[in-house]
Amino acid sequence: MPDYGRTPDSYGYLESAVSMAEGNGYQYKSIWNSLWPIGYSTCILVIYSILPISVLWASKVVNIIFLLLMILFFYKKHPRRAFVFALPVGYLCKMAAYSWSETAYIVVLTVSIYTLHDYLKNDNNVFLFNRIKFFIVAYASFLIRYIGLFMGIFTGTLSVYYLWKRNFKRAKWTFLNSILLFVGYYAYFLLNKYKGQLVWGGNRIDEIKPWKEVLILIIPGLINEFILLRDVSLPDPFAWIGLVIQLTLMVYIIKIYRKELLGISFTLSRPKLLFLAGLLYLSIIFYLRFFSAFDMLSYRLLAPTTFLWLIAGLDWLSNPVRSNLWQKVEIPITLFLLTTTITNLLPKNLSKIEALFNKL
Repeated sequence: MPDYGRTPDSYGYLESAVSMAEGNGYQYKSIWNSLWPIGYSTCILVIYSILPISVLWASKVVNIIFLLLMILFFYKKHPRRAFVFALPVGYLCKMAAYSWSETAYIVVLTVSIYTLHDYLKNDNNVFLFNRIKFFIVAYASFLIRYIGLFMGIFTGTLSVYYLWKRNFKRAKWTFLNSILLFVGYYAYFLLNKYKGQLVWGGNRIDEIKPWKEVLILIIPGLINEFILLRDVSLPDPFAWIGLVIQLTLMVYIIKIYRKELLGISFTLSRPKLLFLAGLLYLSIIFYLRFFSAFDMLSYRLLAPTTFLWLIAGLDWLSNPVRSNLWQKVEIPITLFLLTTTITNLLPKNLSKIEALFNKL
C-alpha cells in the first residue's frame, strides 16, 4: 500500500504516541491533540514501549492484537460456534492493515454490546461488577473514537424502549448508565478544552458541501459497502461479479429460512440488539455527514455497522434451534466470508491486480 497504510489520521495517532513516549504528553503538532481521543495512541504507545519496533509497526501489531482478542472473545462466548463468529473478522483484515483506530473501535464496540446484553438478559443480575464492566468497555469505545459516544445514545434509547414496555427496572438501569456515560464524555471534552482550548479538533475537511451534493456522494458509498466481496465502485467488473454472487447467496438463505423469518418476534435478543446498534450507528453517521466535514461514507466509516450486522446474522442463522437449516447454508456462507477476506485485500486498481497475478 502507498505509505505503508498511513493516512493523515495515521500520522496524528503515530505522532501523539511518540510524543507520549518522549514524555511530552498527548500532543499533535506541539499542542494537545483534541482532534482524536487518546485511546488508540495509548495502545500504540504500550506496544512501542514493549517491543523493539518502530511506532508504525507498533500500530500494525495493535490492530492484529485486537483481531486476535475478537476471535478469543468469540471463542469464550460461543465455544461450539467460535469458527462461525470468527469468519467476519477476516472482513476487518484490510482495515487492520492501515494505521487506523477503527479496528480497535469495532472490537471494543462489539464487546460492549455483548456486555450490555449479558446484563439485560438476567433480571436478577444486580452485581455491581457487571455494571462497572459495561461502563468501562462502553467508555473505552469513546476513548478510541469520538463516535463511541454512540453507546451512550444507544443505552439511553433502550431506556425509552423499556419504559414503553413498562420494565422499569431495566429502564432505570439503562437510563442511569446512559447518564453516567455522558458525564464521562463531558469530562473528557472539558479536559480537551482545558488542555487545548478546543472541545474537539473540529472538521477534518475545510468545506461542508450542500446536502444534495453530500447525498449524491453518500449513496455510492453505501452501495459499495453493500458489496462485501469488493471494496470499489460498481463500474469495476469484479464488483459486479461480487454483487451477483452476494445477491444469489442472500436469495438462497431467504429461501431456506423463509418460515423462520416470518416468525421473528419482537423480543430483544442478542442478534436484534446487535442489529439495532448497527442501525443506530449508521443513522447517526449518515446524519452527521450533512453537518460535519469528515470523510465520505465508505468501508472505513461503515464497517462498524457491517460487522455488527454480520455477527447478528450469523448468530441468528447458526442458532442451535435452527441447526437443521444452518447445515444447508453453512458451507456457502463460510466460503463467501473466507473469500471476502482475500478479495478485500486485492488492490482497487485493475492493472495492479493484473500485475499481482503475474507476479504470483
